[in-house]
Amino acid sequence: MARVINGDIWMPRGDTFERPVHIIVGENEYTPTEDDTVVFRLKRKDFTAFNQEFKDETALIEINIPVSTMILTIPPSATEQLHFGDYYYDIRWTDVNGKNKTFVHDKLLHLTPKV
Repeated sequence: MARVINGDIWMPRGDTFERPVHIIVGENEYTPTEDDTVVFRLKRKDFTAFNQEFKDETALIEINIPVSTMILTIPPSATEQLHFGDYYYDIRWTDVNGKNKTFVHDKLLHLTPKV
């Protein structure tokens, strides 16, 4: 069963994950228009030879979040081929004018085995 703790996602590989996403601008929640796009991107977390953590900027998974519902759905097919372990994720909002705003960044998705 998936859970979220301080923005980090813990989920078994191959499960479905669903959660609402909220864009906060200042102190208010922003409701995207149909011309906006919101995208979840998952990236590999790795270590250098000196055991320093780094993030591979190549997205392994990109999922469009429907602006009509603002519900992120990670289907089983998105994670079933990935290795167990930790991955970084971010969520980017692109407004009608083409401005990118990463409003969730450097959070972790912990992919665990099914029990």
